[in-house]
Amino acid sequence: SDDDNLETFHDRIRSTAANDAHASDPAGLRDAHRIIAEALLVAGDADKATLAHHFRAAHDTARATHFTLLAAEEAAAQLAFERAAELFAALLELGGLGPREATRVRIQLAESLANSGQLYAAAQAYREAGCPKPMVVIAGGDAAPEELAALRGLQVAVVKRPYSIQTLSLIHI
Repeated sequence: SDDDNLETFHDRIRSTAANDAHASDPAGLRDAHRIIAEALLVAGDADKATLAHHFRAAHDTARATHFTLLAAEEAAAQLAFERAAELFAALLELGGLGPREATRVRIQLAESLANSGQLYAAAQAYREAGCPKPMVVIAGGDAAPEELAALRGLQVAVVKRPYSIQTLSLIHI
């Protein structure tokens, strides 16, 4: 290979190697992740999600919070909503956010979940964020009854095909 990256091609191999390393020397593994993250920072060519992963694994809450937020917002901007939701959830698990920032991230999580079609999870995230009546958009207007039941109390926009401003209808569930 022309680059110096080490990649495993099978998830089970990577998972087994990581579990073995963690079980035998958890402090050493945290240190290794910290060293890798700092080296990637110095090199200047690592993506934010990679930095976030290594800082989370190193238990460096401040830098993990910073890079996880950047990675999540980048994923959302690239319309990778499922990845954005994963990163926003990881960010909340870190616990490095103040109350106001945590609420903002919960709303971003809810938006990413809604945009990825996970309406029930989005409704729960909106409620956890304390949103009184957030907007959830259902394209096509063909949501299953259980999805609509999960959205009770939220403002829902149903957009029917073909998409146009005239076909937008708001319903309150």
